[in-house]
Amino acid sequence: MPISHFFAEGIGPFKKVHLDLRGPDGHPSLGPHVLAGVNGSGKSTILKAIAWCLAQPADGFAEEDWAHFLNWHTKSRVLLVLDIAGVYRCTYARTKDGDEGWQTRLGGWVNETLGTVGLSPGEYPLVWEVPGRKFNAAAYSSARFVRFIDRPDMAVQAYEPATRRFGFEATVNNDAIQAWLLVLYSKRAIAKERHASTSRYTVAFDALERGLRRVCGEDVSIEVDIEPSFQPRLRIGEQVLNFSQIPDGVKATLGWMADFMMRGEALDWDPKLQGKRPGLLLFDEIEGFLHPLWQRRLLPAVREALPETQSIVTSHSPFVISSCADATIHVLKVNKDGSAYAEPPVPAPIGESITSTLKDIFGVDSRFDVETERLLNEWNELNKIRAEDKFKPADEARLKELTRVLSSRSEELRSIVSQPSPLPKATVDRLTETPRGGRVRRRVATH
Repeated sequence: MPISHFFAEGIGPFKKVHLDLRGPDGHPSLGPHVLAGVNGSGKSTILKAIAWCLAQPADGFAEEDWAHFLNWHTKSRVLLVLDIAGVYRCTYARTKDGDEGWQTRLGGWVNETLGTVGLSPGEYPLVWEVPGRKFNAAAYSSARFVRFIDRPDMAVQAYEPATRRFGFEATVNNDAIQAWLLVLYSKRAIAKERHASTSRYTVAFDALERGLRRVCGEDVSIEVDIEPSFQPRLRIGEQVLNFSQIPDGVKATLGWMADFMMRGEALDWDPKLQGKRPGLLLFDEIEGFLHPLWQRRLLPAVREALPETQSIVTSHSPFVISSCADATIHVLKVNKDGSAYAEPPVPAPIGESITSTLKDIFGVDSRFDVETERLLNEWNELNKIRAEDKFKPADEARLKELTRVLSSRSEELRSIVSQPSPLPKATVDRLTETPRGGRVRRRVATH
C-alpha cells in the first residue's frame, strides 16, 4: 500500500523528519522516490524506519541492529500514513518502548501530527495491521542474490509472502525464486497441453522479462532446461547462462525483482482492490553492481515491471536520479551539529546534464578528479596573481609546469589552460583610458 506521509522523531541523525510522498492530486505518488544526500544524512535510516514501523516478528527485520539507531534518543517513534483512495486509509505507528498500550501512548501524537498536514484522524485511523495484510511490501539492498543450484527443489515453493520480507540484504531466497520460476513454467506448460488459458502463469514471467530487458538493453528471456536437471536459465542475446554465469548486475536485478514478484503472486489479494495489486518496494543503494549505462535504465525498468508499486530507494548515482521522468527526489542534508533534515521534494532533473545533477543534488562542483581539481585551482590562483602584477619568477615557472601537466591530461583541460591569459589591470587601464577629447584612445599595432 503506498505511503503519502512519513514522520519520525528520534531516529538515527534525525531529531524530527517529514517526507511528503504525495503527487499533485494529493494522493500517494508511486514515484520512484529517491533519497539522496551525503553519507550520514539518514537515507538508509528512513528506509529502515519504514520497515521497522511495518515489521512483524516473521518479517526478518534486524531489530537488534536497528536499536543502535535509537540509542542516543530519549524518544523514538515513526508514523506512516497509507492510502488507497476508496479502499484503505490508515496510519501505522511504532515506538521503541514496545507495542503494549501503543494506541493510548501514540494516539495523541498521531492525531496532532496528522493535523499538521491537514488530515483528519477519523479518516486515517491508527491501526496495527491493514485488514487481511493485502499488500505486497519488501525491502532490499544490493547483493549478488542468485546463483546456480544443481537440482532446485520445487517443494520450496511453499513460501510465505511475508517471510524475511524486511531483511534487506537477507530478503531474497535464492532457492524459493528458482522453485517459483520452475512451478510457473510447469503450470504454463500443463495449461497449454490442456488447451487452457496460460495468461495466469505468464503475467509474472512477462513482467520480469520486460524489466530485465529494460535494464540490459537487449533480448533477455527466462528459459528452463529439462535435462540433465530441471533448472531455470537466462538467455541474454545469443548466450544461455545458468544463474551463476550471468553478470553481477543481472544477478542483483533478477534476484530482487523475481523475489518481489514471487511475494505478490503468493498473496491472497483482497477483492476490495478490484484487481489492483498495490506494493511498497524499499531499496537501499539500488544502483549496486550496475554499470552507469544500466543505472540510467533501472528506475524506468522498475516502473515498467511493477506499475502498481510505490518504490522508495536510496542512491548515490546521478545516473539513477536523472533517469526517470516520474521520479521525485528527496535531498537529505546535515546540520553543523550532525543532525539531519529533509529538504522539500523536487522533480527529477530530467533534461539536465549529469554535471548539473552532481552540483545541484550532490553538491559536487567539480567536473574532475580531486587531484586534477587541486592543480586547476592552483593554476587559477597563479593567474590571479599575474593579473595583479605580483608575479615572481618562481610563480612563472610553476604556472608553466601546471599548464604542461594539465594540458597532457585531456582535451577538455587543454582547452581551459590554453586560453589567453587575462591582461594585467594596468595594461587594460592604459588601453581603455579616455583622452580629453572624449574618445577612447586605441593603440594600433605597427609592423
